[in-house]
Amino acid sequence: MRILAVDDDPVFREILESYMDRLGYSDVTYAVSGPDALQNIQKAQQPFDCFLCDIEMPGMNGIELVRNIRSTEAGKRAPVVMITSMGDRESVDGAFQAGAIDYLSKPLDINQLRGRLSAVDRIVRESRRFESMKAMLRDHDAIEQGMRDFDEPVALNDVDGVMHYVAVKNYLETVGRLRMMNHAAMCLHIRNAEKLFGLMTRTAFMDMLGDVAETAHGGPFPQVLQHGLFLNCILAAPGVPIFVPRDAGSRDRALRVIGDIACDPDSDYNPVPVYDRATDWTAPVVRVHDMPPLDVMAIDNLPSLLPRESSDDFAAQLLPHLETLDRLGMENLDAIESTVRDRAWACDFERVGSFAVATEPYQVAELAAAHDGETERFYDDAAMREQVHSPTYEGGLWSTRDTALVHPGKLADALLRA
Repeated sequence: MRILAVDDDPVFREILESYMDRLGYSDVTYAVSGPDALQNIQKAQQPFDCFLCDIEMPGMNGIELVRNIRSTEAGKRAPVVMITSMGDRESVDGAFQAGAIDYLSKPLDINQLRGRLSAVDRIVRESRRFESMKAMLRDHDAIEQGMRDFDEPVALNDVDGVMHYVAVKNYLETVGRLRMMNHAAMCLHIRNAEKLFGLMTRTAFMDMLGDVAETAHGGPFPQVLQHGLFLNCILAAPGVPIFVPRDAGSRDRALRVIGDIACDPDSDYNPVPVYDRATDWTAPVVRVHDMPPLDVMAIDNLPSLLPRESSDDFAAQLLPHLETLDRLGMENLDAIESTVRDRAWACDFERVGSFAVATEPYQVAELAAAHDGETERFYDDAAMREQVHSPTYEGGLWSTRDTALVHPGKLADALLRA
């Protein structure tokens, strides 16, 4: 593990160096100030795995240094441990808010240092494992090998303001040790999280947790205005935050197009309150602001733009109803035929059926697999063209009993005489 230690006190640096040698950490670089540390980070050929920082230093203090470290690509995820004589609440809170994961007090105890560095080493190995698995899953998204157990804690490394779970534990221990009380805790519960864990790849699951963390504060979300396109799939309901503010049109923004798939402009809880009516296929877009333009597409019940899971769920709920309608339609047609026959109405009633035609090869295979051999007959391309001569028809399926023809005048006469 490559470590960068930063402290302006030469005596403490000497003590720390002797401790690190005794604990077996030989790859340690020592810096005398914040700017010196940043120069070491910049010129390092291989990124540092961990940072040990004092707080009280001239010029750039340790908390400012941590913020600077976190702003660099090389130090974005590396653990930072504060080693300081500062024991006030402001310093503790400031250090953890800046991105530190642990807080050790001077004078430093070597056994305490050993335990904290062992925990840091586990975090470093976990981070390396996560990054390698993320790269693997990016190339082979279906691979789920090596995924964690659902109950194992995970770190959301790319979400601003979210602390590593080890940092939370260490923060609580620190404020408890220094007798700093009066805390409030907030928890988020994701419904069906375990089900989602089983359905998604680890990368997708981690991304979902990151999205939840980034939106946990409840809005508004100015980041939305920084993108050209925004798609809203969140149904309007009590507690749903505002994603696009009502005055978004007049704000400085890159946003040009909104697709409101949830489409509930009349709701008091509409998360996109920039428009007041749904659109349709004849006029799919409504312009809500000019210069620069802001257009909204809000076609109600448009499942094709929902995530795949929503589309699958929508189809699963819709299919039984469609099958019921098909059954009721056939029963109704059979009843009509029975009535015409029983009453001997001479109205030229005939079950002629209907054709479903294929214009693509994959449709031919689907139609061939669909026919039942009794009320449906499959036609290949040659047989289909004997029925309807068209160069675009690759095949067809004749459903012999789903459609009927009748002479309307004769039927009207029969009904009049009945």
